[in-house]
Amino acid sequence: MIPEAVHLSKIIRPGDILLYDRSGWMNAFIRFKRGEKFSHAAIASQPGFVLEAIQGDVLDERPIRWDGLAGIYRLTEDFDYEAGYDWFLTVRGQGYDWVGLLSFAFAKFQGRTNHKMFCSEFVARFFAKLGRPLFSPITDADAVSPGMIPYSPFVKEVWVRPDKRKGSQ
Repeated sequence: MIPEAVHLSKIIRPGDILLYDRSGWMNAFIRFKRGEKFSHAAIASQPGFVLEAIQGDVLDERPIRWDGLAGIYRLTEDFDYEAGYDWFLTVRGQGYDWVGLLSFAFAKFQGRTNHKMFCSEFVARFFAKLGRPLFSPITDADAVSPGMIPYSPFVKEVWVRPDKRKGSQ
């Protein structure tokens, strides 16, 4: 557990976006391919839990993992988290979208429906379903990587690990 976990658990609200920079070859690939600082995204739910799609597993609600937590972002406008959670329940259990993950490199895969999602695709679809898209309506959720989220004009920084602040490598 990171030293700030007790403090952070008090400031995280349902609907906050948690960004990670986890280890592993796929996470390294995501950061390298996009030149970004983050490799995973999740949405805070009830205290101590997140909604997330993780590699090799299904979309589900899980305990927050503090290892690799690198940033917390919050929408700048109000939204109905409960409506988002209700939508989550309709897609819970979907598989991980490995092909969609490749859309970062191959745009031809964007926009297809396969009943699977990768982490930031899920985050983007969650907020779009609530009428609060993170980016332009023409930006498909398959094109949203974890590292793009801090640049959304509709989110604000709540906390960022010092080595992940803008300008640091």
